Amino acid sequence: MKKTLLTSLAVVTSMLVTFCVVAQSVQPSTNFALYPNPASGTFYLNMQGSDANRTVTVTNVIGETVKTALATSSETEITIDKYVPGLYFVTLTSGMSVTTRRLELH
Repeated sequence: MKKTLLTSLAVVTSMLVTFCVVAQSVQPSTNFALYPNPASGTFYLNMQGSDANRTVTVTNVIGETVKTALATSSETEITIDKYVPGLYFVTLTSGMSVTTRRLELH
């Protein structure tokens, strides 16, 4: 086992490895309430702060986006009454802040 380790180490040290790392800091934000949950087709987001560039994305359990809206006030109404009852995910994006909550649709 030592021989294999030394051989592998020699091969690794003779190779030139270049890494390019791109880092983007995503800050979680817990400053929004989602209600009622479970919902019957219309739900509300109550958000703190005055950021006008907030995007709300609703996705189903297989990752398909079913609704996208721009949240321009501290309370936003979202209607998804034409969709099949089940589990959905509501994602609020504001600058570098991304938060996802679960929503049950009846």
